[in-house]
Amino acid sequence: MDARAGRITETPSEGPAPDTSPGMVVRAVADAPGPPEALTLRRGPVAVPRAGEVLIVVEAAGVASGDVQARQGTLPARFPYTPGYDVVGRVSAVGRGVTGIRIGQRVAAYTGIGGNASATIAKAVLCVPVPDDIPAERLCALALNYTTAWQMLHRVASVPAGGSILVLGAAGGVGSALAELAQAEGLTVYGTASPARRPLLTDRGLQALSDAGAVPAPVDATFDGIGGASLAASRRATKRSGTVVSYGVSGAASSGASKAQAIGGLMVAMARSRLTRGARVTFYAISRTTAKDPGAFRTDLTHLVDLLRDGVLDPLVTSDAPGPGRRSPPPTAGPPGRGQAGAPALTAAGDASITSRAQQSVTRVMTRASRPTSGSPRDCRDRERSPARRVWGTCGPV
Repeated sequence: MDARAGRITETPSEGPAPDTSPGMVVRAVADAPGPPEALTLRRGPVAVPRAGEVLIVVEAAGVASGDVQARQGTLPARFPYTPGYDVVGRVSAVGRGVTGIRIGQRVAAYTGIGGNASATIAKAVLCVPVPDDIPAERLCALALNYTTAWQMLHRVASVPAGGSILVLGAAGGVGSALAELAQAEGLTVYGTASPARRPLLTDRGLQALSDAGAVPAPVDATFDGIGGASLAASRRATKRSGTVVSYGVSGAASSGASKAQAIGGLMVAMARSRLTRGARVTFYAISRTTAKDPGAFRTDLTHLVDLLRDGVLDPLVTSDAPGPGRRSPPPTAGPPGRGQAGAPALTAAGDASITSRAQQSVTRVMTRASRPTSGSPRDCRDRERSPARRVWGTCGPV
């Protein structure tokens, strides 16, 4: 048995609370592609970090659109599968050869897989030390969403000073991060969203649109996380000298398209952009950039943490882990259930349930519990169907 992040085969935990005694870890695991109910809690031994790795006791972890698509089978994933691209927590062990990261240090990390657990393994080169006085869910919003947005804006697209961008799904996790970063640099930002979410965009100073075809004039760059047929419309909305950055296939997931169909649609759009006049289409995946240049990831995430600490950034976070004296999600959360915007936050904070029929009762799954949970398994299943980003730890999560 390989008990490392995302690859564990113990019997699902049902009824009594999973064992979180020292030396044990609890993970959310799906054995095969399926709905949210496919996730069950599993317990097993804590993995020992190999050379260049660290073990992190998780305070908060992300639940991204990519996690949902991988669990559904739209994106490639190895099953049994534990979601979780990113975490914030304390380093409890380090592998051979690790430098710059020490035991007891609080870090934000890109894991790519396996973050939805009480402890997980991460590459040391993809960990960044973070302050102790910033809430974990706000830091976790930076590790995937804001780093993705920053790199697309600065390392992929070439947007001139005073230029304009179009963000599809601007109320989502990466979309809201893109909008905030672009606004901070004085760019004009157009954003698409569902009718229910458009007031959120206007409240944050964006020009809200129904779709890419409604943009009043071609923009310098369009950021498209929908994919498929959407890329043609994004290209038409972009200047011929501009760039369309494709970074997801959420449209394929919602339409029930297969992995091959989703990838095929992207390849067709990219080929068409090379053969016809108009904006170029390029693809961004943080998994590629972290593998190719982990130093750039650390540089960018460190800069974003500085911006958050200095009050420049204000991530749109929905929390299912109420703070002291607060029994409901914060004002930025939006209504419970579907349609939440930004980065809904689920943190390691006390008794928790999980998005699974196997876990009908509230279950204690984290050893560093301190606050009461909010939200029911039904709430969490609804939240997972939302394309918005959130941070995993208490709501139905662990």
